[in-house]
Formats: sequence, structure tokens, C-alpha cells
Amino acid sequence: MRLDVAGRRQRAETAAQEAAAGAMYNLCVDVRSSRAVRKEGGIGPLVELLNSRDPEVQFHALGALTSCSSNDPGCRAVIRQ
Repeated sequence: MRLDVAGRRQRAETAAQEAAAGAMYNLCVDVRSSRAVRKEGGIGPLVELLNSRDPEVQFHALGALTSCSSNDPGCRAVIRQ
């Protein structure tokens, strides 16, 4: 029973990460939003999501980072750090 609860919690956490990364991906398509994501410290968490075991989370995080770096040169500098 305990493993089942832990498994459900992990799936819920992964689903939340996927939704958050997907939302960030959508935001970063816009130039002003890309700048806001960088200024508000959103790049670091996106980079961390690249280490997720879930490929969908990685996909959305990478898409957000790619869009941000294309739209805002300042994002590239933050990603390199």
C-alpha cells in the first residue's frame, strides 16, 4: 500500500512538472514573456527540469529554453551559467 501511495505521488509530481514546463514553453514563444521569465528567475528551474526522467517534461523544458534563448539574448547568458 505504501508503494502505491508513493507511486501516485510521483506520477502527480511528474504531471505537475510537465504542465508547468508546457506553460513556460507557451509563454517563452513571446519576446516580452521570455524576458519576464529570465528576469523572474525562471531559467534555472527550466534547466533543472532537463534532468527529469520523464521525456515530456524534458521536451517542454527544452522547448521553453530554446524559445527564450531565441527571443532574449540575456537568456543565453543565464543558461550558460
